[in-house]
Amino acid sequence: MDLGEEGICLGLKQDDEDKLHEGDHLILTEIKGMDDLHFLTNMEMEVRWTLNLKHIAAGCEFLNVSPSIREQIRQFMNSWGKD
Repeated sequence: MDLGEEGICLGLKQDDEDKLHEGDHLILTEIKGMDDLHFLTNMEMEVRWTLNLKHIAAGCEFLNVSPSIREQIRQFMNSWGKD
């Protein structure tokens, strides 16, 4: 998982290669398979980089993150993998 207080790396379908560019603004609507991250729903982000190897990846910076969301991210990361 590539998640931190400042942003997230998204894995995308190969078909999405030409649809996303540095500087694009996105709204995160869903993270499949990760119900514990529901608090990131409707998070505004800016694409900072994209990478195309076997899969498409996009590094996104969270915009306008409230202190409470930052704390939830910290708590999630601290609990990740402890089970």
